Amino acid sequence: MNYRGREIEWRELPGGGLILVRVPNEREQRCIDRYKRGDTSATIAASEGVSRQRIQQLLARYGITRLDGGQRHRWPLRLAAAMDKRAARHERCMAKWGISLAEHKAITAKYGKTHESRSPFCKFIQQRKNARQRNIEWRITFREWWTIWQDSGRWEQRGRGQGYCMARKLDQGPYAPENVYICTIGENFSDSYLVDHPRRKASARLLATSDPIRWAA
Repeated sequence: MNYRGREIEWRELPGGGLILVRVPNEREQRCIDRYKRGDTSATIAASEGVSRQRIQQLLARYGITRLDGGQRHRWPLRLAAAMDKRAARHERCMAKWGISLAEHKAITAKYGKTHESRSPFCKFIQQRKNARQRNIEWRITFREWWTIWQDSGRWEQRGRGQGYCMARKLDQGPYAPENVYICTIGENFSDSYLVDHPRRKASARLLATSDPIRWAA
């Protein structure tokens, strides 16, 4: 039925009876369909060359509310994408550090970001690097390394001088959970003199080949 150039039709009311309603034209129906697929009124307005308020008026005219589309239709997709991104970050964290993403955030919140010098992650990387430079096998994960430090209760006293460090038993073998313990720097240095350690041999060779007069001076 056509009325003043507009298509209209009779529709049944939920409680009974009929009502004469306007039928959207091709352009209006296109806007409605786009809104129901998840496009916002601003996006539709920009592509149709009208104002956002005009699109909102059009949707209201045909009883389309924000519950029928727009952002509400898109948020489940955004939520799913966010969950996938978080799962990927969790997998990367487990592969690199051996801990969950939540554990990683808890440590960084207390001790600083990964790259900061006071961060346990930074200290772990430094010790692993030093071990490899000395050709010492490294067989300990960050989780194991951090658990040993936490159980010792000496993390806050870690450092040079009179501080504590993670050392190998008798300063031999690999860095492994069953072969390391927390001790002072002095105790770690003393361990190398309990056995015929390569570091002790190097010191002896240096003294034997050096000029005694220069050392005395």
